[in-house]
Amino acid sequence: MSFHASHSTTIAQIDLQRFAHNIRVILDYLNGVHLIAIVKANGYGHGITGMIPVFSQFPRVWLGVPTLDEALELRSGGAPNPILLLSYINPARLPLAVANSCRLTVHHLDHIKWYARAAQAATDPVKLHLKADTGMARLGIAPEDLDQALDMIESEKMLHLEGFFSHLVESSIKNDVHNIKQTERFDTMLSKVRQRFPGVSCVHLANSGGTLNFPKTHYDMVRVGILCYGIYPPDYSGDKLDIAPVLALKSQVHDYRTVRAGSGVSYSHKWLAPCDTTLIAIPIGYADGYQRSMSGKCQVLFRGKRCPVVGTITMDYIVADVNGLGTPELGEEVVLIGEMGDEEITVEEVAEWADTIVYEITCGLGRRIRRVYI
Repeated sequence: MSFHASHSTTIAQIDLQRFAHNIRVILDYLNGVHLIAIVKANGYGHGITGMIPVFSQFPRVWLGVPTLDEALELRSGGAPNPILLLSYINPARLPLAVANSCRLTVHHLDHIKWYARAAQAATDPVKLHLKADTGMARLGIAPEDLDQALDMIESEKMLHLEGFFSHLVESSIKNDVHNIKQTERFDTMLSKVRQRFPGVSCVHLANSGGTLNFPKTHYDMVRVGILCYGIYPPDYSGDKLDIAPVLALKSQVHDYRTVRAGSGVSYSHKWLAPCDTTLIAIPIGYADGYQRSMSGKCQVLFRGKRCPVVGTITMDYIVADVNGLGTPELGEEVVLIGEMGDEEITVEEVAEWADTIVYEITCGLGRRIRRVYI
C-alpha cells in the first residue's frame, strides 16, 4: 500500500512489520525505561506519515521532532503519541503547539521569557523540557546559567518543567572520554534540577549509540533514532540487537543496449567499455540522493548478482554493466539497497561508497522516490 501519489518506478520499500519488530526489541532491551522515537527529517527519509500505523500500536512511545510542522504532520495523520519538540519554536505558534499536545524545549534563557508571555493565554501550564549544553556547544543552557534558568521557570505559573536533557558528542564509542565528562556534567546539573523541581520525571541523555553503549545514561527515557529503522550509528562496534533494516531501495530497467569495446558511457566518457558490454539504464540519480560522488564505486543487484555502476552518475539516471547475465527486459527489477537472491547491498555500504554516514543516505532520498509501505 502506498501513501504517496507518484508515477516513479524507483521506490523506497518500507517494511512496517520490521519497524514494529524493531520497536518491540528496543522496548524489551530498555526494560521499563521510556522510549522517545526520533522521527525527524521525514522519519530519516523513511516517510513520517507512513509510519503512523506502527506508532499507533505503541501509544506510550513518545515521538521526537525538531519542528512544529513535523509535529502537525504527525497529528494530522492520526498519531496519538506524546510529541516532544526538540528545538525552539516561534512563540506566535505556541497555541498551535499546545492545542496539539506538544512538549516544548528550552535551550536558551530568552526562550523562557518568550514562552511565559505566550503561555498566559493557555488554559493549562505549558510543559517544558530544559536542554543543557554538556559539551556539544550547539544548543542548551550552559552549567553557569542553570540556576538563572530554574529561577525564571519557577517564577512563571504557566510553565511546568517536566523534563531535563542533553545530547552526547560521541556515543558510538564505548568509554569515550567526551561521554564520561558529559555524563558527569549532566549529573551535576540534574542534581540541581531535582532539588528545585523534584517532580521532573522525564530525564533523557542517551541517543541510539548511548542507549547501547552507556546503560548508565538511560535515566527515565532514551531518544532512539536511526536504531528504530534497523541501522546502527556510524562506527558502532558493540553488541547488536535483533533488529533488521526497514528500508529497501528498488528500481527498474528503463533501457538496455550492448555497446562495442572502447565505447564511452555517460558524461565525459570517464568509463570506456573494456569489451562488448550489455548495459542497463536505471531511473535514479543525484537529484534523488544517489550521490554523484559514488561514480565508479557503487554497485546494484540485477538477477541476484552484483553489477557495477559505470560512467558518471547523472541527475536522473545511472548505468550498470550487466554483462554475462543474459538479455535484460524493460521493467525488470534492480535493487540499490536491500536483498536479491543471496546478495545484499546495505545502506552502510552505500554510505561508504559516498564517503559519508548512513544518516545522509536515508535522509537524502528525494521526493521523486515513492515510499511504499508493506
